Amino acid sequence: MERKKKAAFSPETDGAEVPLKQEKKAKPPVRGSDSAEFVPPDGGWGWVVCATSLLANGTAFSIINTFGIIYTFMVESPEYGANDPTISFKTSWVGSVNTGLTFLMCVFSSIASDRIGIRPVAVFGAVMGTVGLVSSAFVPKLELLYLTYGVLLGIGAACIYSPSLVILGHYFKKHMGLVNGIVAFGSSMYTIILSILLPKLVTSLHVKYSFLVLGGLYFIIIFCVLTWKPIYRRQTDLPTIALSTESIVEHVTDCCSVTKQFFDVQVFRNRGYLFWFISLGVALFGYFIPFVHLVKHSKDNFPDSDGFILITCMQITSGVGRLVCGKVADLKCMNRVYMQQTAFLVLGVVTACIPFSAYFEGLIAICLIMGICDGIFVCLLGPIAFDLVGPNQASQAIGFLLGIFSIPFTVGPPVAGILYDTMGTYKIAFILAGMPPIIGSIIMCFIPRTRQAYPGATETHHFASMSMVDVYNSVIIQGNFDWDEYLQETDAVAAPESCFKQATTPPDNDFEINQKIEARDPRNLTSICVATVIGKIGPRLRLRLDGSDSKNDFWRLVDSSDLHPIGYCEKIGELLMPPLGFCKNPSSWPSFLQKTLNGAAVAPDHCFKKEPPLPKSNEFKVGMKLEAVDRKNPQLICPATVGSINKDQIHVTFDGWRGAFDYWTRYDSRDIFPVGWCAKSGHSLQPPGQKAGPIQVKGKVKEPSLSVPIPSPGSQSGTPRSSVTSNPSSPNLHPETPISPKEAESPVVQVTEPDTSSTSTSTPTSSNKACVYINKSCRTGSLLDSKKVSDMPDQIGPSTVNKVLRELTQTCIRCGVQDTKVYHLIPKGEGRVVISVNQGGRVLTKKLPAISGVSELWSFIEKLTSELHCCENFLTSNPLHGHCPKCNRRSSSSSPQSVRSSNPAEWSIDDVIQHICDTDPALATHAEVFKKHEIDGGAFLLLSSEMMMKYMGLKLGPVLKLCNIVEKLKGRK
Repeated sequence: MERKKKAAFSPETDGAEVPLKQEKKAKPPVRGSDSAEFVPPDGGWGWVVCATSLLANGTAFSIINTFGIIYTFMVESPEYGANDPTISFKTSWVGSVNTGLTFLMCVFSSIASDRIGIRPVAVFGAVMGTVGLVSSAFVPKLELLYLTYGVLLGIGAACIYSPSLVILGHYFKKHMGLVNGIVAFGSSMYTIILSILLPKLVTSLHVKYSFLVLGGLYFIIIFCVLTWKPIYRRQTDLPTIALSTESIVEHVTDCCSVTKQFFDVQVFRNRGYLFWFISLGVALFGYFIPFVHLVKHSKDNFPDSDGFILITCMQITSGVGRLVCGKVADLKCMNRVYMQQTAFLVLGVVTACIPFSAYFEGLIAICLIMGICDGIFVCLLGPIAFDLVGPNQASQAIGFLLGIFSIPFTVGPPVAGILYDTMGTYKIAFILAGMPPIIGSIIMCFIPRTRQAYPGATETHHFASMSMVDVYNSVIIQGNFDWDEYLQETDAVAAPESCFKQATTPPDNDFEINQKIEARDPRNLTSICVATVIGKIGPRLRLRLDGSDSKNDFWRLVDSSDLHPIGYCEKIGELLMPPLGFCKNPSSWPSFLQKTLNGAAVAPDHCFKKEPPLPKSNEFKVGMKLEAVDRKNPQLICPATVGSINKDQIHVTFDGWRGAFDYWTRYDSRDIFPVGWCAKSGHSLQPPGQKAGPIQVKGKVKEPSLSVPIPSPGSQSGTPRSSVTSNPSSPNLHPETPISPKEAESPVVQVTEPDTSSTSTSTPTSSNKACVYINKSCRTGSLLDSKKVSDMPDQIGPSTVNKVLRELTQTCIRCGVQDTKVYHLIPKGEGRVVISVNQGGRVLTKKLPAISGVSELWSFIEKLTSELHCCENFLTSNPLHGHCPKCNRRSSSSSPQSVRSSNPAEWSIDDVIQHICDTDPALATHAEVFKKHEIDGGAFLLLSSEMMMKYMGLKLGPVLKLCNIVEKLKGRK
């Protein structure tokens, strides 16, 4: 079942099963879940974690950054072949393999941290690094250092780097920028210290014994990473692995799906990212050469000077550059791509100038400039990724970059080394090393101008600390969606931006969580109340009226006219009113208001944006594509189509989903957006579903269902009005009652939360009793076996809601053509009702969503019948007598086959599918193929075996059965 459909049932998105009688241990709260939102402590033990992360990160990267110092001693050491004419080339490979593997393995270590655990991966990395350095002290040949110093230490550094950043997201949120700055500066600080101490160490102890000292530093990291205790985990309900064929297949499939999520090449369809990816891959061929060879070049040309200080100078300005550049990049007038492009251009020029420096002081000046360029490059990696591809694909964008970095970092220094071995000078090597950054900066000219979508001050480290868990659990699972490809596949056009009441450039969201504002009550538009910002996605805010509860949260754009700063009502001479359903005594409102606003964080005036102008007229046309808010799940925005138009109203139909989500709205609604709005604003876009058949555009509103009778205006059933009129296909209207767009677009349906102000006067017994009638003559779809359906009871109940819910779902599972398939279609929740199914000798169980009343039960049933492809009147609150207006069948005791036309050529697509399922239930799995190709009765009689195999993709066995059915129908005709 698709994720959007699951969200409509319950906040749970994981539909995995657990074996019967297996007790599930209490799990830590999962960030993003509705039931228990994770809040980092922002202090306490987190500061210890910050200190140990600084130590681990600084130690790992200071050893990588100072390899140029060790390189100088190695090429002059007789033990490593100082007389070898290719010694520079061979020695360069030691550091290059180490650096390349570090960046390449960062991608895999990030995935391993999420799937295995932060501490196990970090401990493994520290042990690998220690083993690699210690063993480097005992290898007799230079080539063996490729394995010990290059491979083992490179893997160890990668397994330390990613966890050292991910763990910070467990303990910090408010101070995330500060702690990431501290950890980021740690690598520069440790490099500075090590560049001063390492030459003295190598001079005193020799290169081999220096490896032992560095191995001791790595050994200390083991104790540091033991402090990295995760305080929440990614929730998973995977069952315990059993040694059976089914479990092995299940877990291999899960592994493959995870791999596809992290290695999705769809990101390369973004033109800006593609050029950025190529430019960085080219520019970095010369980037790491000075880190390895500059000290040796200084010693050759300025033997009386201390060349080791050059690395120190480079790291000082690199650290300063990261801190300053992050703040400058946050300015709205700055273009981050241009900043990085300039840094590469300058870096290339100064690198090419290295051999022309006649004085050692000139080399110092060049190193200071190179350090600033290095800081700008590192600082802007994460922010530019968010600017170019948005938060949905940023994780994969950075992952591919880290992978491509490993190639130039590995190849560049050895090429410079072989040039030195051949010519005896670094002049040509440094000139050529300056060319790739200049070429890379030229390629960056082809990157389209982008709008800032992520703060630069947090650097790429903030991205790394949140992407491996947050992006995996929230963004990546939504998948990727390409509008250009989708419009081409569907042969559709996007609605022009002039049709929408939206700003051309999405406004910036400057609000902060927990800030107070004044907002119009969506359930009482004449009242303005105090509201609190409790969430935000892109330019949208999730608001909660003070004195209300979480059931009445609603979403607004930052440029909505319903939002005002504190003091607005006083300024215009109005009073702040309590919200509908105020949780306290109304007489206590003044004191409650005073207490609420006393010392509260108030949103400043600059956060509120001017509302965009109204479109001149309704310029929408049927079939145009747009992006629209799903009003049943208002945190989601999905691709949609204009289904029909009626004066100022348009019918929004969601692509790939059945009518339960569609709704009528005015053409100037703030809930609809032009194609590409989510990508521009940084809001996630939900991909289209797969449940519905081909999108059909109709001239009138869909005929409503009969499932639940609508209560009268004076009814006190306690049913929220928004749940009754949320969409024109809601099962709440009489079949003969015409519905207009005006009726479908009532002000109260702009928010789907229930009205908590209404008080139920029904007795507990009547409000909790339910009865479901099973109209077995209606179309049962391809997932239910019609013969088994005929044995179902005529009704379930009257009984309690939970009892009816359990009996109904278990009955549907038993009547399924494949009972496990029906079981998987039913969503998982946290209610009290538990259902089960037998699969391969083991019993699977799961809880259903919590259903608290009859109205929620019928909402669940409506979605269930939609998922099962049944007639909307298959399950109703009253028995169906006579003709069913939905599937054109009559209630009778005869078989469903008897209500179809006697002439097969007159059958509809559903009639053909039903006949196939009735004749041979094993063919029900191919029903979607007939729906996709629109095979009605006339087309079915014309089918041949060649057509079914060549054009419909069916295998020989089903084709032979279908041909037999066709021949029998022709004979009957």
